[in-house]
Amino acid sequence: MPPEAERRSQLVILPAMQRRLVLHAVRWPLLVLLAAAMLVGIGCEIVAVQAAEADVALPGLLWLAVAAGGFLVVAVAVILSQALVLSHRIAGPVYRLLDAMERVCQGEKGFRVTLREKDFLPEAADKFNEMLAALERRSSIVTATAGARAQGAPTSESPAAETAATS
Repeated sequence: MPPEAERRSQLVILPAMQRRLVLHAVRWPLLVLLAAAMLVGIGCEIVAVQAAEADVALPGLLWLAVAAGGFLVVAVAVILSQALVLSHRIAGPVYRLLDAMERVCQGEKGFRVTLREKDFLPEAADKFNEMLAALERRSSIVTATAGARAQGAPTSESPAAETAATS
C-alpha cells in the first residue's frame, strides 16, 4: 500500500486542537442559525394565533414549520461536517509538523514532512523540509571537517565558512 493511502486511513490529529477548531468554526454559524430558527418559529406561532382568532384554517403552515425544521437539521449537519473537514486539514498538518520537530530533537534528520494534497500549511511543511536539508548539509560538512582533522589533514576553512560557501 502506498504511503499516501496509508496516511489517509489513519486518524493523525491533535484531538484538543481539533476540538478547539471545530468549536471556533461552528460557534457563529450555529448561533445565527439558531436565532433564525427562533424567528421562524415565533413567526409561525404569530400566524397560527392570528389564523385561530380569524377562524381560518392554514394547513400549509404545518408544512412550512416541517420544512424549516428540516432545513435547520440539514444546515447544522453541513456546518458540523465542514468544520470537521476544516479542522482535519489544519490539525493533521500541525500534528505532523510537531512530530517532525520531536524527531529532529531526538537527532533524526533523514526524513521529510509530507502532507496530503488538500491539507493546509504546505508552506510550513516546505520550509521545515528546507530546514532539514540545511541541517543535513551542515552536519555532513562538520563530519567531513572533523574526519579530515582526525586524520591530521589541514583544513583551510572553518565549518562555518564552508557552510556559507555552500549556501
